[in-house]
Amino acid sequence: MSVEWAPGHHTIVTVRGKFTDQFMLWQPALTADEATEILAKVDRIEQWFRSLPYFGWVDAGLPVAFDRASVERALDHLNNGTVEQYIEQTDVAFDA
Repeated sequence: MSVEWAPGHHTIVTVRGKFTDQFMLWQPALTADEATEILAKVDRIEQWFRSLPYFGWVDAGLPVAFDRASVERALDHLNNGTVEQYIEQTDVAFDA
């Protein structure tokens, strides 16, 4: 027997009246509350990333070098509190 359980959505019901696996494929994987909770966690993680000193670097789309000299220079600017100036200078040099 075919049953329309929502406009445009049909499923097949067994003789006993139980839904088949086709019905289960049409069900959402998450409830609305679960989706809201996941999105709240994503927002908290994004806020944490944005709070990191070098997030501006990522936000500017600058290439990242992990060679020893580049990492030491970045750490020096972090220790001196000049991260923003360093990012700005690097951004200008990158665009040039």
